[in-house]
Amino acid sequence: MKKTLITLIAALLVLSGYFLYLSTEKLANVEAPSDTQKEQNEKVMNYENDMIPLTDLKTSTYKGYEGGLYPDGENSPPQDYLPIGLRKSSEIKPLDEKGLPASDGKIVLLTTGMSNVAQESKEFIQSYKPKNKNLIIVNGAQGGVDAVDMSGFGTEKSREEFNRYWNEILPDNLEKEGVDAKQVQVVWLKQALSSPGLNEETKNFPDDANELKKNLLQITKILEQKFPNLKIIYISSRTYAGCAKTPKNPEPYAYQSGFAVKWLIEDFIKEKENSSVWIAWGPYIWADGETPRGDGLVYFCSDFREDDGTHPSEAGQKKVARLLNEFFSTEVTSKNWYN
Repeated sequence: MKKTLITLIAALLVLSGYFLYLSTEKLANVEAPSDTQKEQNEKVMNYENDMIPLTDLKTSTYKGYEGGLYPDGENSPPQDYLPIGLRKSSEIKPLDEKGLPASDGKIVLLTTGMSNVAQESKEFIQSYKPKNKNLIIVNGAQGGVDAVDMSGFGTEKSREEFNRYWNEILPDNLEKEGVDAKQVQVVWLKQALSSPGLNEETKNFPDDANELKKNLLQITKILEQKFPNLKIIYISSRTYAGCAKTPKNPEPYAYQSGFAVKWLIEDFIKEKENSSVWIAWGPYIWADGETPRGDGLVYFCSDFREDDGTHPSEAGQKKVARLLNEFFSTEVTSKNWYN
């Protein structure tokens, strides 16, 4: 009996050693991150340490520039600017195809921008049906058309994209929804520069933000020209891009695009009544990855496509769609015509 017990214990010890060997071998065969991957991870970590959501940054600074969505680190429009937006909002009424008031007319909310916006807008339209039966949301965004293409400031090839977008794609999208340009009264705009880090003129901050601001300004002017009854343009900056696998628009450029929007709106605030359209922030949708911002918003790499880490996955599209619906449902200048 004693001999049998000793033999059993010995056998167990041999098996334990064998499984320990297998575990060690498995760990040894795990692929170590390459030097390039390590470098990318270090860059992302550095970006994250530097970047604080504008809504949380407030009067503190990023590279010497104050945070907040609006002047003086505030996240709400100034008291002398908000009444203009409220007045514009009160003017938004159902219009017929000639742009004349009609009880059975339409209020068109047009979304516009690059491919991310096209995908987010599609989810927004599918998931949230407007409570206002006169409201039509039109997805006017187009993949492959960045801020430079949309503004017309680019190369000859870029100008071709400019003409195709404004003269073909956008009119077709409106026609498919059975509405006319004269019924467009509100726009949600989100744009970005393509591969700013590969361009000597935009690879450094604040050069990238100033270049984007210049293009956004031109886009707002074109929107005013194309849509004679346009009352309000809401602008958003990019979502988090710390999971990006391409140079298309990674961090810190996605974060820094927020300063382009902030500075553009501040210029409009200074001009006040000099514009026929009220320009303001749409939902601020950037957060520092898995670090919760003040209101709890976070992003995971699963919110973005595995192939490029830039375009939103289904989960990412739903997240932005929810933020859009929450914004338009509660924002003081939109809830009267959205709900």
